[in-house]
Amino acid sequence: MKGGRPSGFAMHFYSNGRGHTSTHFTVEDMRQQFATFPNIETAIIEQRALLDTLTPPNPRSGPVGLLLDEWGVWDQMDPAEDKKYGRLFQQITIRSAVAAALGLNAIHRQAGKLVMTNIAQMVNVLHSLLLTEEDKCVRTTTYYVYEFTKAHLGQMSVQTETGPPGAMELSMSASRKEKDLTITLVNPKPDATVNVNCSLAGGSASGATARILQDSDLNAANTFTDPNRVVPKAFKVSAQGNTVTADLPPLSVATIQVKLA
Repeated sequence: MKGGRPSGFAMHFYSNGRGHTSTHFTVEDMRQQFATFPNIETAIIEQRALLDTLTPPNPRSGPVGLLLDEWGVWDQMDPAEDKKYGRLFQQITIRSAVAAALGLNAIHRQAGKLVMTNIAQMVNVLHSLLLTEEDKCVRTTTYYVYEFTKAHLGQMSVQTETGPPGAMELSMSASRKEKDLTITLVNPKPDATVNVNCSLAGGSASGATARILQDSDLNAANTFTDPNRVVPKAFKVSAQGNTVTADLPPLSVATIQVKLA
């Protein structure tokens, strides 16, 4: 508390599955879950505006900060896994990773309205980054999505524009620091490649590298018996002049690091 009022206000966002365990989603289940993720961006915008209305900035401490300190997918628990691994254990699939990337893109686009965000449960619980069993430890697909976003750290969020809005359409965020431009792209479509042609307003690229996380099976996951089913791979991208192009396969997340001329 500063000056008799809170320093920050925390909101939570969880998207529930339709009565299915995480590895038994259908395409329609996935579509309905992804359809909730634009609500993250809407909530950030609306709640930041509401906080600014209710609590004008304090001359000494500034505005009340907005935090998104719990968020992610919350699917139905598998009773057998719940009994074996503990309450709220949840397998993390490529669908979960795409959902995480949709959320992180919204967070990056609205970075100026937030003071902190984080996934609350890091190990074994809900939308976790790591799964453990005795001496085994598995990096989940969402772990790799978070690893991809490290490239945005220390950079400034820049405005992006894409095609028609929609939960199943291309999602994008970008940030820049001096000659480094980072772009994260998400294709939530289960059955179509997205041909990305990105125009750099006021910039020119001299080259780029990229990594991708992708699996065509929406229920694919890294398990204790197959810990490297879904891992990052090098991704072909073209960057020349003011254009960056790439073919983004179904159910994929890619981060492109562009060198500006």
